[in-house]
Amino acid sequence: MHINNILGEVEKLFVGFPNYRLFKKMNDDILVMTGLLDNQQVCLKKCVIKNPSLFNSFFERIINNNTSLVYQLLPSISGGFIYHNNDYCLYAYKKVSGDTFTFTREKAINLGQSLSRLHNLLNVVDVKTNPTVLENMIEQFLSRNLTSLSNGILRSQYVFDYLRNNPDIYQKRQSLVHGDMWAQNIITNHHGITFIDFDCIRIFYNDYELMRCFFISLIDYIIKETVPIQSYIFEFKGYFKSYRENFDIDLLSAFEFYLFIFCLECEVEDMALHNARMQVFLRKRNVLQFVLLKNLKVIFSEFNNLMVE
Repeated sequence: MHINNILGEVEKLFVGFPNYRLFKKMNDDILVMTGLLDNQQVCLKKCVIKNPSLFNSFFERIINNNTSLVYQLLPSISGGFIYHNNDYCLYAYKKVSGDTFTFTREKAINLGQSLSRLHNLLNVVDVKTNPTVLENMIEQFLSRNLTSLSNGILRSQYVFDYLRNNPDIYQKRQSLVHGDMWAQNIITNHHGITFIDFDCIRIFYNDYELMRCFFISLIDYIIKETVPIQSYIFEFKGYFKSYRENFDIDLLSAFEFYLFIFCLECEVEDMALHNARMQVFLRKRNVLQFVLLKNLKVIFSEFNNLMVE
């Protein structure tokens, strides 16, 4: 891999990492080069990129945009941005300074605006609706023994009700999305907001990502149930309303669809079988799912109110 910047022959870093001493560990998956100003530091990330072609095509289209909305990847001399090494990938990017996102009223408004801008940027890649995405998820869910799934009976009832009430759901429009949107992948800085970690970029649904970002980012607060769930929606309604300034979506329909997908998803349960960290997340996720399912009426009412404000 070759990177055209002041660091010179950085490509050697990807062949046995001979300049390893220039890096320090940021976390288990990221190294950062030391001894430079913050805005010149380069990070190397080890990961599994689920769809390399989408990853490369998106960043190839925006590389000359000079946008602070997305972290800046550094290209490979062999094409694209990914260095493949056996069972994982590496890519290099300029370090993004700032703090991970936390919800406040003011920041929620900024996030809604920024996420809608990001979705506009992602939509430069033309994609076609693929109904098999939903078909496969539904088939996988129905193949499970419901007694083995947390909230199995509640989940299945919601899934069946949703399918009965939305027979045209397989034709729902799809778009390119970040794929793992939540607070830890959002950095706030003097530019405003920068989105990072596009490793899970995929063709899916904008409104699902809008809702997932909100509920997963607030999961630790919601599952304590010390404050009614509708209070969080009301407190941070600026997030949803500012997003709608650029995307005309029905918030109630978006939430209903998000919960439908949330009920269908079985991947986290599979991952938790062999991963202690995912087991912790799964327990939180199951509680969140239960809270949402048992409070449907008040949540529906809250989103209806937002639509008429």
